[in-house]
Amino acid sequence: MVLTRVEQVQYLIWQIESLRDYIELLEETLLSNGLAIFRGQSHDWPLVPRVATVNHSLPVLENERLMFETFCREAFPFVHPEPANEWEWLAVAQHHGLPTRLLDWSTNALGALWFTVRSPSPAEEHGVVWLMIPDEQDVVKHPDHAASPFAGEMTEVYLPRHVSGRVRSQEGAFTVHKFSEKTGTFVPLEETPFRNGKLIKIQVPADRFPFVRHDLYRCGVHAGSLFPDVTGVAERIRNQYLLLEDELDFPPKRPWNLR
Repeated sequence: MVLTRVEQVQYLIWQIESLRDYIELLEETLLSNGLAIFRGQSHDWPLVPRVATVNHSLPVLENERLMFETFCREAFPFVHPEPANEWEWLAVAQHHGLPTRLLDWSTNALGALWFTVRSPSPAEEHGVVWLMIPDEQDVVKHPDHAASPFAGEMTEVYLPRHVSGRVRSQEGAFTVHKFSEKTGTFVPLEETPFRNGKLIKIQVPADRFPFVRHDLYRCGVHAGSLFPDVTGVAERIRNQYLLLEDELDFPPKRPWNLR
């Protein structure tokens, strides 16, 4: 493992070559029993929610509110059980593809690594797993009706009820990002105070994706375990019987017998 400190952004960067490296790094890093959340990305994108990356027809906050309120009104007949508050409605909207101020994380370290290496990197760029160790005051566990995810000035970590099968199987968590009136943007998480001792970036070179993917499959971490539905079954079968582009020069020894 190669450890590099990036002074200008004040968080550590590790690089791993294998699943074994990853587990050893977590053993060295997670020395307490406190909360740790993970986010796997096939590219090194900024840590901003999707609502910050789409083109809005109205001012961002106005458009965000209109989309959210319209979703709550029109999705109501299809959502069971009914979400208890705005936090849960926001989690449901995020799950179904509405651009929101939520960014997906997980308490499942291996699941996050799988999302990083799930598909080949077309640009041969390294993937990343972000590790966050929030303080207790950063975490929202049981929001009441008085609190609002749209209020406040600091980014928070939200641990939702399991409002869907995927949230449960992926052990979902969210960061709830705040809009900066000063800059007129949602500031990337790695540029906020969260970076100071709470964030670690773990790089995975693109040429190591197939090796890590294969080892994760051997440990039972794959589309079928993380997507508990027919879509997950289909993706797992594709990956079982077909080679991905980055596996053509490395036909992995499958942990099963093809018949």
